[in-house]
Amino acid sequence: MSAPMRILCIDGGGMKGVYACAYLSTLESHFGKTLYEHFDMVAGTSTGGIIALGIAAKLSAADILEFYRKHGSEIFPKSKVPGTMALRRLYHGHGYGNGSLQRALASVFQKPDGSGPLTMAEAATRVLVPAVNAATSEPRVFKAHMGEHQVAHLTRDLDLPMASVALATAAAPWYLPIARISEKDIPYTYIDGGLWANNPSTIAATEALTYYVGEDREFDSIEMLSIGLPSSSSFKNDARYQRGMKYIDQLLCYAMESSKLGAHQTTKFLLHGLPHCYFRVQPANLTEAQSKRLKLDGAGRGEVEELMMLGSARAENDKNASEIKTIFT
Repeated sequence: MSAPMRILCIDGGGMKGVYACAYLSTLESHFGKTLYEHFDMVAGTSTGGIIALGIAAKLSAADILEFYRKHGSEIFPKSKVPGTMALRRLYHGHGYGNGSLQRALASVFQKPDGSGPLTMAEAATRVLVPAVNAATSEPRVFKAHMGEHQVAHLTRDLDLPMASVALATAAAPWYLPIARISEKDIPYTYIDGGLWANNPSTIAATEALTYYVGEDREFDSIEMLSIGLPSSSSFKNDARYQRGMKYIDQLLCYAMESSKLGAHQTTKFLLHGLPHCYFRVQPANLTEAQSKRLKLDGAGRGEVEELMMLGSARAENDKNASEIKTIFT
């Protein structure tokens, strides 16, 4: 007997991933569900990719939230010298190094017995994580297809450490350097998957409909939860924001948000006419004051707590929605 394929998708957005963790942790507790057992596929981009891989590593949303709380300020340390970030970006092309991120990811994506790094082959659910090949500009989706229903030819990424995949998808331009990882002893360079798939729901829907959902397949329908992250207030048509660093930041925000909303519309189109349940968490734009506090690299205790509060409050509001009940029961 066929069943619905439950899919979880999480957008990119740096430290705003705290919002998604708090949202999912609230729903985990309310419905008494273990995410890696409940969802048949998890897709995530950038910070969402870290969360998706964390779920595949059998971590709870609360566990992954602790990762952000513990390591966020190490990954995005605040400079005490004004203008340091601008100088780093002008000279290096990014504001931070990725050594702290590498160490944090390596500490999390370890086998329980400490014998080595977790690989994609050990994912507890199907995983999709987009990135960009920095040498060729080609989109790349790292995949884990597990268990008895593994698609035979989708085995390219199974030997890759989860930590390496997480580093690749999270190499956000302007913030972190290009990620350098080895695949079968061949070096590759990758940039953040948010450049083309900041909302991975279209990738997930396409993958599901290609391999898993339909007549004579494992699943007969799709139930998808797609989690967006809080965005900055609307693009400012103001001369003060149309030059220098502020303009670049605004353009990045604009590109990211239009990409997310485009994927949302495309996913609805793909699922139209098919048996499905689709719920998109699209947070309201942050106020201008919130936008100044809650940035992609905002890793202070106050910022983290505020994002936790926003995510939990949204989940409390959504938990009685009919679509959420369908997905989680």
